[in-house]
Amino acid sequence: MKIIQKQLDNGLTVLLIPIDWVHTINECFAVGAGSRYEIKGTYGISHLLEHMAFEGTKKRPSARDFAAEIENRGGGNFNAATDSGSISYWCQLPIMSLTFSSRLINDIISDEILNSTMEKSVLEKEKGVIVQELYRKIDDPRDFTQGILWPRLLYGDHPLGQSGCGAKEDIPNISRKDILSYVKDLYVAPNSVVSLSGKMDVQRVLNDVDTCFGGLSPRLPKRKKPPYEERQNSPKLSLETRETSQTSIALGVKTHPIFCDSPDWAAVRLLDNVLGGKTSSRLYHEIRTKRGWAYEVETESSFYSDSGYFMAYAAVDKSKVLESIRIILKEFQKIASQGVSEKELKGAKANIAGGQKILLDDPLAIAKGVAEEFITSREVIDFEKRLNEFRIITPQDVKRVAEEIFTSERLNLAVLGPAQLEADKLYDILRI
Repeated sequence: MKIIQKQLDNGLTVLLIPIDWVHTINECFAVGAGSRYEIKGTYGISHLLEHMAFEGTKKRPSARDFAAEIENRGGGNFNAATDSGSISYWCQLPIMSLTFSSRLINDIISDEILNSTMEKSVLEKEKGVIVQELYRKIDDPRDFTQGILWPRLLYGDHPLGQSGCGAKEDIPNISRKDILSYVKDLYVAPNSVVSLSGKMDVQRVLNDVDTCFGGLSPRLPKRKKPPYEERQNSPKLSLETRETSQTSIALGVKTHPIFCDSPDWAAVRLLDNVLGGKTSSRLYHEIRTKRGWAYEVETESSFYSDSGYFMAYAAVDKSKVLESIRIILKEFQKIASQGVSEKELKGAKANIAGGQKILLDDPLAIAKGVAEEFITSREVIDFEKRLNEFRIITPQDVKRVAEEIFTSERLNLAVLGPAQLEADKLYDILRI
């Protein structure tokens, strides 16, 4: 896969991935912003800004105007997402002609980024939408446990501990002035990237990006994300009572930052795959296949620039909570003491590599992935290099990393379920 990297005069990085066999053009604009850059009192401003980008410009006065122009031109689609360290906006259009499609997609994305009117009445309306999205997350036991209870347990009052949706007490108080100040601080060319993939005339696309995004400020971003320092030295527990049919369990540890100097983050990802990343994984087999105690059993590894975590999740009957936690802890201890076999590790590497290859068949996923990784690492993604970081991991590496992260003092347990559970009993079994 060939990636062409250019830089506009204002410092904006442009990444182009020509793919001749597809019938679409795909664009992603990503900026180094997100919930990690928020301050107390404005938690949710990143997410609210993401929504407001589609709520009207002078050229396209309403959200419906944006949607109709994209969706009614042969079935295009668009969306956006807010993460802890980035906000991404993307669009996919079918090729009508190389010239017209390039001009249109750049005009649409740049218009929503640069020209949102941020009308106060629309802003107040959209706050209501955000609050309802947050309530949906709160009402869903899985989303609440993984997306709210778990990060709060790990990171507390630090921005990493906040829900990406925002705080319901902060959202109503975010002002238009707050949003414009946030945009001014972060939405600048050196802090942003535009990536395009699909069928294209490279020079035409570059000219259109320059025309549409040349107005982005060339200065450096004013806001910096607050650093995170690890201080955990004993197990931590968060127990929230709710009358649910199942009890949700999130149990795990903090791990390594992404793309750190050592390859240990890749070893954590392989641990994730072996323990719960697929239906043939150890925890899936022990809790669901063998015992039938749960429908949902999975693991997740997530990485930031200065932290990371590994988490096992299961939703089980309230009578099986303690036993399920013991099984998860047993598997943590087992992989730390015995490691993985060559065969098991080979299967994990093949699963990860195959997933990456499947993504390469999706031009929109390529545009998004290249842009988002550039914002995270400030490097142009090299898929072969990334896969090689997994290939070089040995069973000894996996065992060493498992020994390091799976210790009693690193354990974190978040539980959501009926009132029968006792915190003392839960805390007492948090030992490896």
